[in-house]
Amino acid sequence: MKTMTHSAEQRLFARVPFVHDVAWCDAHGENGVATLFDVSRSGLGIEAGSYFRPGPLLRVSFPDLLHGGSPIELDALTVWCRPAADGDGRFRAGLSVVHGEPATLAKTSLIFHSAIHAFGLQRSA
Repeated sequence: MKTMTHSAEQRLFARVPFVHDVAWCDAHGENGVATLFDVSRSGLGIEAGSYFRPGPLLRVSFPDLLHGGSPIELDALTVWCRPAADGDGRFRAGLSVVHGEPATLAKTSLIFHSAIHAFGLQRSA
């Protein structure tokens, strides 16, 4: 019997490369900055100087992407975290967006469309 793992085959939504600076904070008041490396309608891939234990909630902020006149903030659960490939002490994490409020879908759609636009511009350059 084949075991299930998180993989591209199991994803419901396509991921789009999107290099973008974000801020994060956790329930304990820890905070920092991270680099978003990909996005989907249901999740985010980030790289940061901190290890994120799978499970706890993070608030991820996009200071320069606005929804309703305010910077976008999303709550997300850490699904996985591992050292970045280059071995410089940074970590890559996969986050699952928590769809707990009505505006979350609009916010994730705005981020996703920004990623598609940026990806299209990179490919045409």
